[in-house]
Order: sequence, then C-alpha cells, then structure tokens
Amino acid sequence: MSNGFKILRYNESEHLKEDGSNWTFWRTHITPYLKGLRLWPYISGTMPRPRYTDVNKLAKWEEIDTQALSMILMNIAPNVQAGLNCSSAKATWDGLLICYVQADPIAQNLAQTRLSTNTMLKEVQNLTGSHCGAPEIEGSQQRTRHRCHRHPCCKDVNESVSVGSGP
Repeated sequence: MSNGFKILRYNESEHLKEDGSNWTFWRTHITPYLKGLRLWPYISGTMPRPRYTDVNKLAKWEEIDTQALSMILMNIAPNVQAGLNCSSAKATWDGLLICYVQADPIAQNLAQTRLSTNTMLKEVQNLTGSHCGAPEIEGSQQRTRHRCHRHPCCKDVNESVSVGSGP
C-alpha cells in the first residue's frame, strides 16, 4: 500500500469547514476517493485493528490506517482537526459524523422531510384505518390493510402483509 500512495489534497476552499456547511459536498467527494485507494475498510471499521499478538499484521494495519487518517486530516480545516480523536481513521471519521451530520443543511432538510412524511402517513392511517388512505379490504379470513403497487407508502407494507387474494 505504501508504494504508489497518492495524496488527494483539496485547495483550502474545498476543505471541510468548521461550521460543517460543506459536509455533504466534502463527504461526497472524499468517500469514493478513499474507497478507490482501498482505505475505506479502515475508516468504516470493517477492517478492525488486529490483536497485539500478531506484530506483522498490526504493523501493516497501523501503516494503512495512518494513511487513511492522513487523507482525512489533510482535507479538513485545522480547527476541525483540533476537536477530533485522531487515534485511528475510524475514530476520526466517527467524530466527524457526530459533529457534522446534523449540522449539514441538506441532512437537516432530509430529516425534516422524512419526519413530516411519517407524521402525515400516521395521521392518514389514524383517520382511515389504512396505510395509504385507501379503505381496508376484507380478506378471506382476516381483515387486512389495503396494499397496492402504485402508492409509495404501500411499498414497505407489501412485503410484510399477507392478503387473502389480490391487491
């Protein structure tokens, strides 16, 4: 891994900003690059630190983890680095997630949209007794909710609800 290791370093205007306002942009650009360098398993934690008993594996893991950590640190603002646990690439990435996922306006908007949609679906369900507002159907031996393939709100229900015959 150390042979041919290339460093991607954005200009300072593209670094992850302290206020997290460019988190989505930054994450969208750095993640595929880290995956292409085969560093993502160290960042995501799917390549865990080996036990101390296997010195060779541990040394190799630490070398690659340090490369992954360097890639992250060189592409974030210095003030962002100051508040992170930089003991491993995973610890650093997890710290970034904790700090910036909710600070990102796009993530906030998406979360608010999902919350509003879920709230409206629950209201419709309470008013109509149905998942998507269509009346309930009497099955052969059981009463079941309406299910269809046209309404996006029915897609999740389709897999989990058994129906007597037809939609």
